[in-house]
Amino acid sequence: MSISTNESPIVAIAQKRSFEVNGQFIKRHTPLVRRLDDYEIGAVALNGAEDHLGDGMFSRHYEFGKDQHTLTSSNEPVHVDAALDITGGIAKYAPDVSALNPLGVRNIVLSKQAQFETLRPDLGEAVPETAIAKATSESVMATIDQMTAHSFIVKPANAFQEKRAMPVGTRDQIALKIDDFLKDMDPEKDAVIVQELMPEIRSDFAKGLRFFDNSEREKADSARNTNLELRVLMSDETPKLVTGRLAADPEKDNRGRIVYFDQNSIPSHVYDLATKAARLIRLRADAVDSVLAVDLTPDGSRIVEVNGRNIGTIRPIAGHEATNHASKIMTDTTAQKLAQMAHNKRGA
Repeated sequence: MSISTNESPIVAIAQKRSFEVNGQFIKRHTPLVRRLDDYEIGAVALNGAEDHLGDGMFSRHYEFGKDQHTLTSSNEPVHVDAALDITGGIAKYAPDVSALNPLGVRNIVLSKQAQFETLRPDLGEAVPETAIAKATSESVMATIDQMTAHSFIVKPANAFQEKRAMPVGTRDQIALKIDDFLKDMDPEKDAVIVQELMPEIRSDFAKGLRFFDNSEREKADSARNTNLELRVLMSDETPKLVTGRLAADPEKDNRGRIVYFDQNSIPSHVYDLATKAARLIRLRADAVDSVLAVDLTPDGSRIVEVNGRNIGTIRPIAGHEATNHASKIMTDTTAQKLAQMAHNKRGA
């Protein structure tokens, strides 16, 4: 039976791109599709919201093959109950579908300034001092002069521009770097975030944390004296997985590497701070469904930022036990959340 006529709830994995040429998409999301099947939930891929007809209907979709290594395009209409909304088109343009993450949550996590305004009143100095400036050197330097911090990092306000070297340092150091950073930005349309640089990013991981195994410990040892972060992956307000980020140096490589921990060793204060942040975002967004990554300083004392794009999946790697363990945790978490959303949409 075609999935487009299936009476079971259907979840879409939605993003704006051509799936026929994107093998990484299939590799990353096949475990989620399999887990959704365990919940008797059908899964399709959608090319953004451009085929949206209204009332949860889309004019075309992509079906996962039985071996789940292929995607087949179908021009049959399909009714979608919930979506893992990778690029935000469902939340923004198809409000009749339950999106993970919903628009209110996405708007907050895509803006460092909105995060600051949401979190700082309740969490105080656990949230770095943050301000927005026009994409001109004059505006950036004037903004720095109004802040109380001693060192700064300047970031694009548009999250999709973040994969670039970012100026870091004191006021005088920023002044030497800012023109080069801004050279391809539009001073009329673009903005930048000026944020306090937290010395805690150079501290050690929180006391008591144990690594998943010796290979993860060796990976972390090789990154000593570099920038470190803890990432707490949240389903709504429940912490599900804590990982470490190594050498996330904004002046060199903004992506960093991931290190995995024994989840039984996570200190309670790490969970507590991430949970408070997720709750404040939920309340401000007036939302109930979210999967968020709350990034903390390595000691777990302060919030670096909160992310909400394509958080719910970790691609498994053959022979890598730590990654595969983390992948299973987040696959189960995301599948359970999407299945719940789909059933709620159906009124089941």
